[in-house]
Amino acid sequence: MTPAGITVLRVPYTADPEKASSAWVARAKIGVPATAWAKEMEMDAQAGSGVAVFQGDYVPATHERALTRDPTRVLRTAFDFGSAYPARVWFQRTACGGCRVLASLVGHQQQLRPFLAASVAFELEVFGDLDAAQGAYCDPAGNQSKDDGDKSVEVLRAHGFSPRWCGSTITEGLRAIADLLVTRQSDGEEMFAIDPRWNALLCQGLRHQYKRGPDGTPLRVHPWIDLIDALRYGVVNTTARRLTRILRRPHPGPADFAGR
Repeated sequence: MTPAGITVLRVPYTADPEKASSAWVARAKIGVPATAWAKEMEMDAQAGSGVAVFQGDYVPATHERALTRDPTRVLRTAFDFGSAYPARVWFQRTACGGCRVLASLVGHQQQLRPFLAASVAFELEVFGDLDAAQGAYCDPAGNQSKDDGDKSVEVLRAHGFSPRWCGSTITEGLRAIADLLVTRQSDGEEMFAIDPRWNALLCQGLRHQYKRGPDGTPLRVHPWIDLIDALRYGVVNTTARRLTRILRRPHPGPADFAGR
C-alpha cells in the first residue's frame, strides 16, 4: 500500500512521442538482450522467470560451429569450484574482443584435485598438447580458506596455474555474456561462438537448461550452473573494462591480455 500523500507514477518510454513508434523500438532493441530490454524498458520485474537465461539471445544455428584454435592468440581457461561439480572452460578472445569457446569439462561428484588431473587428459585429447602460458581465471571465492584442505586457488597453483580473478556480480557476468551473444564484431562475425563437439553440456545450458527461478536468479542445477559460472568468470575477467580490477601479483598490464 502506498503511504498517504505519495503518488507512484509508471511512466513508460512510449510517453515520449519520439519513442512511441515501432521504428524507434526496432532500432533501440539492436544489441540489447531480450531479458534486459523487458526489465529495463518494459519495467517487467519478472522477465525471464522460469525460462532459459539466454533464451532469445543464444541461437544454436548462429553461435554453434566447429572452431579451430587460433595459434596467434592466447589460450585461456576458467574454473568454477562447484561443490562436487568442478568445471573448466577453454576459450580465446579474438582481436575484435569476441569470445570463442573451444572446449569445456565438468566433474560429477568429484573433488578438485582428481578433476584437474582428468582435465589435463581431456586437454591433450582436444588440443594435442598443453599450453603452460595460458591465462587462468576463477571465482574470487576460491581464495577463501576451506575446512577440508587447501584453498581452491592453492590447488590450482600446485598444478602449475597462476589464477586471476576480479569481483563481479552474477548479473554483471550474465550481461557480459548476453552482450556478446547479440552483437557482431567489426569484421562481421558473431562476437560469441562455441564448438558443440567439445561443449555438449555447456551448449545444453546455453540453449535451455540454465534457467531463472521465481526470484529472477539462476537456478542452481548441476552441471549447468557450474559450466556457466566458469564461462562467466572467464568472460568477465577478460572484458576490457574489468582488466584493471583483476587481483594478482604482479599487477597485470594491458599486454597481459592483448593476445600474441
